[in-house]
Amino acid sequence: MAILDDKQFTALINLIRLTIDDAIDKKLDERLEYLPTKDEFYESQDELMTEVKAIRENQDVQSKQTSRNSDRIEKLEKIHPSYRHQ
Repeated sequence: MAILDDKQFTALINLIRLTIDDAIDKKLDERLEYLPTKDEFYESQDELMTEVKAIRENQDVQSKQTSRNSDRIEKLEKIHPSYRHQ
């Protein structure tokens, strides 16, 4: 078995580092290819926030309508306590 001098050892270590770095970069690139670009991500977030805003506005409208309906039901219950016209 041959013994490596300092230059050879350093060259071997550098080669190993490059090989490992290349393998890590390749694996990372493979995984990152499934992620959206910044523009795609921001576009999807804009769409999502638009939908959330519409849902909140719709919820406010429905809440007010439910409140009005509850008020009307209470008034009708006072007028007709047995739930029938007399």
